[in-house]
Order: sequence, then C-alpha cells, then structure tokens
Amino acid sequence: MLELKLLGKPEVLRDGMPVTASVAAKPKALLIYLAAVARPVSRDVLASLL
Repeated sequence: MLELKLLGKPEVLRDGMPVTASVAAKPKALLIYLAAVARPVSRDVLASLL
C-alpha cells in the first residue's frame, strides 16, 4: 500500500516503510499536488506545473 504523509515534512511510505529513493523537487511537488487535489487533472495543467 502506498501512503503519503503531507503534514510537516512530506513522506512517502510503501507498506509502512519509508521510500528512500532520491526524487527531485518538481516530481515530488507534483505527486503531492495530485494527492491533495484528489480529482483528475488534465495533461495541460500538469505540463504547466512543470
């Protein structure tokens, strides 16, 4: 199970264990954005965020 903790320092957990892969700031911010809006987002909007 994938879990995102967004309060405080953002953290990604997989099966309860922290994901330690190095992820650049923009992709991480995009993942957090998608989790926070919790609705479909068009490709155009995603492209504009990058």
